[in-house]
Amino acid sequence: MGKVFNNPDVVARSWYVACRSKSLRGKKLVSKELGKRKIVAYRGSDGVARVVGARCPHLGADLGLGEVCDTAIRCPYHHWEFGDQGQCRKAPGYDVPPKRKLRVYPTVEKWGLIWFFNGPEIGFPLPDPPSNQTRRTFLLPPQTIESHPHLVLGNGLDVGHFGALHEAQLWDVKQVETSEPFTKRIGFNARFKGRFQQYMTGTVTGDVKASFATTGGSLAWMNIIEPFGFDALFTGSSTKEGFCLTQSILFFRSLSPRYIARCLALTAILLRNDRRVLDTLEFSGGFASQDAIFEDYAKSVEGFKTW
Repeated sequence: MGKVFNNPDVVARSWYVACRSKSLRGKKLVSKELGKRKIVAYRGSDGVARVVGARCPHLGADLGLGEVCDTAIRCPYHHWEFGDQGQCRKAPGYDVPPKRKLRVYPTVEKWGLIWFFNGPEIGFPLPDPPSNQTRRTFLLPPQTIESHPHLVLGNGLDVGHFGALHEAQLWDVKQVETSEPFTKRIGFNARFKGRFQQYMTGTVTGDVKASFATTGGSLAWMNIIEPFGFDALFTGSSTKEGFCLTQSILFFRSLSPRYIARCLALTAILLRNDRRVLDTLEFSGGFASQDAIFEDYAKSVEGFKTW
């Protein structure tokens, strides 16, 4: 455990998923853990989604039990109301509302999800897919993996585990220079050893050419270049136990059933067996020479700001 990397007591300034867009229907409030804190997402009468801290700055009541009032959120305990910028705009018994302020997170709605940035302002834009050819997006069911998000999302930079867990031979692995902030990227070629894996992914006569990138310690892009174009975004936020609550998005470039089936098969094969190891991992930080790229990622996350 470092100051930031793999530390369940802090949350890096990055993008996180609050909930699915369709969860915020009407005046519904959705609560979520963010490390040892809680946040609440809601949609105002103007249709705009908002994410705020769950604890009322008065006495600490859970705003997730409150209600939406126009574009504000009202505390269930004393009915104090907090507006768009977190300011107390109304409090029963006060002619002038008390100068208390609620924590407000910058919020974006995209790909059927409500995203928020853990910081007083946006530190870097939510990254777009490596390809601009998306025809359809597909949200996988969220799941909880019993490792810190930094370990789960950095797993794709751990090139040594591909041969052991995924029966894939990697070569031409290289760290790719990028101007994207807080991002580490690698490119590689891969060949599955098993005939069944080759058949399911359409790589019997060819190899997989791909790149993998992490951003902010909470996002990871997988970009499949050959034998067919395909993108996947993996996200993770920390629970109060320090586990990783994931939400993954697949970006399809064709509506062909055969193409979609191959994308799903490749995703399943690349993720297969990771969870059974990550759920029981006690990270030691004992990096070896083969772990240079993953270690570089860990050092970069260690330097991130928190909020």
